[in-house]
Amino acid sequence: MKILRWLLLPFSIIYGAVVGFRNLLFDWGVLKSTAVSIPTICIGNLTVGGTGKTPHVEYVVELLRHYSNVATLSRGYKRKSKGFNYASTNSTVNGVGDEPLQIKNKFPEVTVAVDGDRVGGVKKLISGNPLLDVVILDDAFQHRYIKPGLSILLVDYSRPVWNDVFLPTGNLRDSFKERRRADIVVFTKSPANISSFKMEEYSKAMKLKGNQKVFFSTFSYGNPIPVFSKESGNFLIEQNTQAIAFSGIAKPFPFFSYVESICQLNEIMVFSDHHFFSKKEIQTIFDKFSKINTENKVLLTTEKDAMRIRSLEGFDSEIKSKLFYIPVTVEFLGDNQAEFNNKIISYVRAN
Repeated sequence: MKILRWLLLPFSIIYGAVVGFRNLLFDWGVLKSTAVSIPTICIGNLTVGGTGKTPHVEYVVELLRHYSNVATLSRGYKRKSKGFNYASTNSTVNGVGDEPLQIKNKFPEVTVAVDGDRVGGVKKLISGNPLLDVVILDDAFQHRYIKPGLSILLVDYSRPVWNDVFLPTGNLRDSFKERRRADIVVFTKSPANISSFKMEEYSKAMKLKGNQKVFFSTFSYGNPIPVFSKESGNFLIEQNTQAIAFSGIAKPFPFFSYVESICQLNEIMVFSDHHFFSKKEIQTIFDKFSKINTENKVLLTTEKDAMRIRSLEGFDSEIKSKLFYIPVTVEFLGDNQAEFNNKIISYVRAN
């Protein structure tokens, strides 16, 4: 595997050169970055997948929605529709993508839209909603045609970007030096018991400017929720519960580790990121599940996977009754949650 990665190094060099030249064109003003008339918060990363963008977008939405008219905009990765689209609670993953659909289902009162053209998408949001206060740009750090008012850069704690290289050898899709454009850096999926020494070590490794603030966050998992019902119920997993866990998200192993910590993990099944499950695949998973010789058993997946599974039809009631997802929320570490919240709220209020 290491040999293959080194064989791909020339392609990484070429990719890095193209990305670097594109960034220079924006820095020199040859390619234009457009600022819009209302506050915009960009949440993105420098690497491919798995930094926890959607839970952090949801965190900011939850923070702002009680006193602001909030909208989110993303490209709607892997959707089959084109152009600008609003998400509704009745939308499908083919229409808007799994992440926007998840956000809309969690916050029905919030405007959620998708558009590959971020500048055009924000302008459509503003024209369609004159009372709009703030737009959260999901995964737009590399989309430099729009100039956000506040940029939040997410870095996976377990994948330090200062030691990484460009795709396809490594995980970088943008240069490490582009961290300079971030106002806030958040190390995501950090150990809950992280020491102040480690925090300082990671902060120094980023070599940030004095006006850039570093935070550390981790995931908190909730009680299982039925995939095919909007009722949360009171389902609780016992330590002796047998489970099959499956997922089609980037970097799913924190999810699997959590499941293993709360019950008896019988088997894990890993699919590619944003995988569109077929009815046959779910039936195969259920067939394996049926062979577990106990009534105290459950099928578990992630919230994002649940959005894609719900789009499938024709499951019998037994399969539906055994499928649950584990919701996830963001928690900030080191008593810095209030400071992070204040930075977001102050920016929106000031603008």
